[in-house]
Amino acid sequence: MKFKKHLLVILTSCILLLGSCKQAETEDYYKKGDESGKAKDYVDAIEQYNKAIEQNPNMAKAYNGRGICKNELKDYKGAIADYNKVIELEPNHEWAYNNRGIAKFNAGDYRGALQDYNKSIELNPRYNDAYYNIGLCKHELKDYSGAIEGYTKSLGLDSAFAETYYYRGVSKLAFKDTAGACTDLKKAIKMGAKDTDTLISKCCR
Repeated sequence: MKFKKHLLVILTSCILLLGSCKQAETEDYYKKGDESGKAKDYVDAIEQYNKAIEQNPNMAKAYNGRGICKNELKDYKGAIADYNKVIELEPNHEWAYNNRGIAKFNAGDYRGALQDYNKSIELNPRYNDAYYNIGLCKHELKDYSGAIEGYTKSLGLDSAFAETYYYRGVSKLAFKDTAGACTDLKKAIKMGAKDTDTLISKCCR
């Protein structure tokens, strides 16, 4: 009887050890994927995330990382599918909707992207990136007033982003607010934005 108890303890310990080893291996694949992604080796990053997902099909952050890499490789359909899985697994993360919105935007689905950005803000009203992306989206939809509003809300949360001033200036120019466009574009230049000379010469005379 004692032998059976000892055997059960040993077997249980082995199972726990194997599970721990598998979890560590999965995390290692994920970290390698992150490292390759940061190095812009998106193909290798996807391979590493694939291995992590094979080990743990419910690893939301691996789907998210793979989605980011697919987006960079212009596989927008694949990226959206990965973000769908992230949202299925963890539906309350604002960044998942924002990332899916970016992929939809890049695929030309501006209205679908806008829905995702709005959901992102619903989950986190102070999520600066989503307001900025709403600005980009509404500009493409020729809702220049809405674009300006999105950029302005973004700047209210983070005023240190030169591109936000630049794109708000572009939307103001489209909205026929030449003076406002000039102010924003000059601010963008002071903050280090590039390739603004043509617009500056057009609206700041």
